[in-house]
Amino acid sequence: MKVLHDLFKFTTANESVGADLRAATTQAWSVAAQERCSHIENRIFKKGCASIFCMRAVCCKIAPSSPGRIGIDPGHCTGQNYGLRSFVMNKRLLFLILSFASPLLGQVAPPNAAGVSMGHVHIVTPDSEAQKRVWIDVLGGKLVKAGPLEYALFPGVLIGFRKGDSNGGTEGSVLNRLGFVVRDATSVEQKFSAAGIQVSAMTPGSQQFTAVLPDGVKLEITEDKTLDVPIKHFHLYFVTNQVEEMRAWYGKLFGSVSGTRGKTQIADLPGVNLSWAPSETPMQPTKGRALDHIGFEVKDIKKFCSELEAAGLKLDMPPTPRPDLGITIAFITDAWGTRIELTEGLNKF
Repeated sequence: MKVLHDLFKFTTANESVGADLRAATTQAWSVAAQERCSHIENRIFKKGCASIFCMRAVCCKIAPSSPGRIGIDPGHCTGQNYGLRSFVMNKRLLFLILSFASPLLGQVAPPNAAGVSMGHVHIVTPDSEAQKRVWIDVLGGKLVKAGPLEYALFPGVLIGFRKGDSNGGTEGSVLNRLGFVVRDATSVEQKFSAAGIQVSAMTPGSQQFTAVLPDGVKLEITEDKTLDVPIKHFHLYFVTNQVEEMRAWYGKLFGSVSGTRGKTQIADLPGVNLSWAPSETPMQPTKGRALDHIGFEVKDIKKFCSELEAAGLKLDMPPTPRPDLGITIAFITDAWGTRIELTEGLNKF
């Protein structure tokens, strides 16, 4: 078990590597997962901890196509009959070790190749206490403060609250609803009902329902009994008359990866699934609504914004340091009315 002890010690002392490894455990086997793991492995060897990956007899199986496992191509040990020489480590065991090494709760996902990951969602409300009762008391988020702002932390996202009036909820907006996945949907539904929150009937066979939170913010809850935490951020659900155009825009500027979920058009970014439903007419912009904007955490915000401008996008606000919050922010708006805040430094939470 020396390997496991070494891995725990190493990821505790080298948090950035630990974060990358935790992100890798969420990926099914793919070229992208393999590239991520090879990059991580190279960093570990450079730091003199090669013994971690010499563990064929401990917790590895040579099965590079196994779903739900991560592959590592160390190049220092050979695998029989596989040109990739890949080690596939048991996902649950590795995830347990890494969770002890650094808490998972509330961590913003590591960025993709474009330097982007999900950051936060900001709700404008005249009664922030009512929102906090839902997101913290009912759903179990962790309250954190950044200067004058308050957030509820969940794995993969922060939900922020800002006191103010809005001109409507999410219905009719281009951003129709938020989505979270939970381990026990029935329990969450009962908590919502006890708190006086309106919920739809559970969708037969899918353990899914929608709740209407204070200020008209719609939240979709989906059950996944295999979830490794009680609740986790899942998706942002857009409604537009230009699904393909909007999805392509997010792919071009933010590096989202397009796909489908059943009949739903989707695109993935670290920490969030972007989902779309078609409409016959354009929807209303998010600015001024209760769900005023979404936020992406970006790497090197000044460079990122310069690249957006070079691509022809106008910034609503250039990169602006906020010492009171400990971050740098910028704002843009997509062509369909989604207000987007870009942040650098939010990942410290």
